[in-house]
Amino acid sequence: MNELMVVAGEASGDMHAARVVKILKKELSQLRITGMGGSELSRLGQQQLVNKGDGSFGLGGALTSLPRHLRRAHLLLKRAEEGDVDLALLVDYSGFNMYLARQAQECAGGALYSAHGLVLGQMAGQMAGPAGGHSGRHLSPGAGSLPGSRG
Repeated sequence: MNELMVVAGEASGDMHAARVVKILKKELSQLRITGMGGSELSRLGQQQLVNKGDGSFGLGGALTSLPRHLRRAHLLLKRAEEGDVDLALLVDYSGFNMYLARQAQECAGGALYSAHGLVLGQMAGQMAGPAGGHSGRHLSPGAGSLPGSRG
Protein backbone atom coordinates (compact mmCIF):
# COMPACT_ATOMS: atom_id res chain seq x y z
CA MET A 1 0.00 0.00 0.00
CA ASN A 2 1.39 3.40 -1.01
CA GLU A 3 -1.13 5.91 0.26
CA LEU A 4 -3.93 5.84 2.80
CA MET A 5 -6.44 8.69 2.68
CA VAL A 6 -8.00 9.23 6.09
CA VAL A 7 -10.95 11.60 6.45
CA ALA A 8 -11.84 12.38 10.05
CA GLY A 9 -13.62 15.67 10.60
CA GLU A 10 -14.31 15.26 14.30
CA ALA A 11 -11.93 15.02 17.25
CA SER A 12 -13.09 11.52 18.21
CA GLY A 13 -12.65 10.23 14.66
CA ASP A 14 -9.18 11.79 14.55
CA MET A 15 -8.25 10.01 17.76
CA HIS A 16 -9.57 6.59 16.68
CA ALA A 17 -8.14 6.83 13.15
CA ALA A 18 -4.75 7.82 14.59
CA ARG A 19 -4.66 4.57 16.60
CA VAL A 20 -5.12 2.54 13.41
CA VAL A 21 -2.63 4.66 11.44
CA LYS A 22 -0.01 4.23 14.15
CA ILE A 23 -0.32 0.45 13.92
CA LEU A 24 -0.27 0.46 10.11
CA LYS A 25 2.82 2.67 10.01
CA LYS A 26 4.69 0.15 12.19
CA GLU A 27 4.25 -2.46 9.46
CA LEU A 28 4.26 -0.14 6.45
CA SER A 29 6.85 2.48 7.35
CA GLN A 30 6.75 4.09 3.88
CA LEU A 31 2.96 4.51 3.96
CA ARG A 32 1.86 8.05 3.08
CA ILE A 33 -1.14 9.33 5.01
CA THR A 34 -3.21 12.07 3.35
CA GLY A 35 -6.67 13.50 3.78
CA MET A 36 -8.42 15.57 6.41
CA GLY A 37 -7.90 15.14 10.12
CA GLY A 38 -6.94 16.82 13.31
CA SER A 39 -3.92 17.12 15.54
CA GLU A 40 -3.52 13.37 16.21
CA LEU A 41 -3.30 12.43 12.53
CA SER A 42 -1.14 15.46 11.85
CA ARG A 43 1.32 14.31 14.52
CA LEU A 44 1.58 11.00 12.68
CA GLY A 45 2.54 12.81 9.48
CA GLN A 46 -0.79 13.09 7.70
CA GLN A 47 -0.55 15.49 4.76
CA GLN A 48 -3.56 17.69 5.42
CA LEU A 49 -5.08 18.17 1.95
CA VAL A 50 -7.83 20.39 3.33
CA ASN A 51 -8.33 22.26 6.58
CA LYS A 52 -11.18 20.70 8.50
CA GLY A 53 -12.03 24.10 9.96
CA ASP A 54 -14.49 24.81 12.70
CA GLY A 55 -17.70 22.89 13.18
CA SER A 56 -20.99 24.50 12.24
CA PHE A 57 -24.00 24.22 14.45
CA GLY A 58 -27.70 24.44 13.72
CA LEU A 59 -29.50 24.80 10.42
CA GLY A 60 -28.05 28.25 9.72
CA GLY A 61 -24.51 27.04 10.28
CA ALA A 62 -25.07 24.01 8.10
CA LEU A 63 -26.45 26.08 5.23
CA THR A 64 -23.70 28.70 5.32
CA SER A 65 -20.95 26.08 5.50
CA LEU A 66 -22.29 23.86 2.69
CA PRO A 67 -20.19 25.47 -0.09
CA ARG A 68 -17.05 25.10 2.05
CA HIS A 69 -17.82 21.42 2.73
CA LEU A 70 -18.38 20.75 -0.97
CA ARG A 71 -15.04 22.39 -1.85
CA ARG A 72 -13.31 20.21 0.74
CA ALA A 73 -14.97 17.06 -0.59
CA HIS A 74 -14.04 17.86 -4.18
CA LEU A 75 -10.39 18.51 -3.25
CA LEU A 76 -10.25 15.13 -1.52
CA LEU A 77 -11.93 13.40 -4.47
CA LYS A 78 -9.49 15.06 -6.87
CA ARG A 79 -6.59 13.60 -4.87
CA ALA A 80 -8.23 10.18 -4.92
CA GLU A 81 -8.59 10.39 -8.70
CA GLU A 82 -5.14 11.81 -9.47
CA GLY A 83 -3.04 10.46 -6.63
CA ASP A 84 -1.84 7.03 -5.61
CA VAL A 85 -4.55 6.40 -3.01
CA ASP A 86 -4.94 2.70 -2.28
CA LEU A 87 -7.46 2.92 0.55
CA ALA A 88 -9.80 5.60 1.84
CA LEU A 89 -10.68 5.37 5.52
CA LEU A 90 -13.72 7.52 6.32
CA VAL A 91 -14.26 7.94 10.04
CA ASP A 92 -17.33 9.47 11.70
CA TYR A 93 -18.28 12.91 10.28
CA SER A 94 -21.24 11.07 8.79
CA GLY A 95 -22.92 13.61 6.50
CA PHE A 96 -19.67 14.68 4.88
CA ASN A 97 -18.27 11.15 4.62
CA MET A 98 -21.51 9.68 3.23
CA TYR A 99 -21.39 12.30 0.47
CA LEU A 100 -17.70 11.56 -0.09
CA ALA A 101 -18.34 7.80 -0.24
CA ARG A 102 -21.12 8.18 -2.81
CA GLN A 103 -18.93 10.38 -4.99
CA ALA A 104 -15.87 8.16 -4.52
CA GLN A 105 -17.70 5.17 -5.97
CA GLU A 106 -17.39 6.92 -9.34
CA CYS A 107 -13.62 7.43 -8.97
CA ALA A 108 -10.82 5.08 -9.81
CA GLY A 109 -8.88 4.25 -6.72
CA GLY A 110 -8.51 1.76 -3.98
CA ALA A 111 -10.92 0.28 -1.54
CA LEU A 112 -13.22 2.27 0.68
CA TYR A 113 -13.67 1.57 4.38
CA SER A 114 -16.14 3.57 6.41
CA ALA A 115 -16.28 3.14 10.15
CA HIS A 116 -17.77 4.62 13.26
CA GLY A 117 -14.99 5.87 15.52
CA LEU A 118 -15.84 3.49 18.36
CA VAL A 119 -15.77 0.48 16.04
CA LEU A 120 -12.46 1.67 14.61
CA GLY A 121 -11.09 2.07 18.14
CA GLN A 122 -12.07 -1.52 18.93
CA MET A 123 -10.41 -2.70 15.72
CA ALA A 124 -7.23 -0.83 16.64
CA GLY A 125 -7.25 -2.52 20.03
CA GLN A 126 -7.63 -5.92 18.39
CA MET A 127 -4.88 -5.15 15.88
CA ALA A 128 -2.53 -4.04 18.64
CA GLY A 129 -3.20 -7.18 20.66
CA PRO A 130 -2.30 -7.57 24.34
CA ALA A 131 -0.18 -4.83 25.91
CA GLY A 132 0.00 -2.91 22.61
CA GLY A 133 1.87 -5.64 20.70
CA HIS A 134 0.74 -6.58 17.21
CA SER A 135 -1.68 -9.50 17.11
CA GLY A 136 -1.14 -10.43 13.48
CA ARG A 137 -4.62 -9.25 12.50
CA HIS A 138 -4.84 -6.88 9.57
CA LEU A 139 -7.30 -4.16 8.65
CA SER A 140 -9.10 -5.11 5.48
CA PRO A 141 -11.56 -3.07 3.45
CA GLY A 142 -15.10 -3.62 4.66
CA ALA A 143 -17.15 -1.73 2.11
CA GLY A 144 -15.82 -3.39 -1.01
CA SER A 145 -13.63 -2.12 -3.78
CA LEU A 146 -14.18 0.91 -5.91
CA PRO A 147 -14.21 0.64 -9.70
CA GLY A 148 -10.66 0.49 -10.97
CA SER A 149 -9.40 -0.83 -7.65
CA ARG A 150 -5.72 -1.74 -7.41
CA GLY A 151 -6.49 -4.02 -4.47
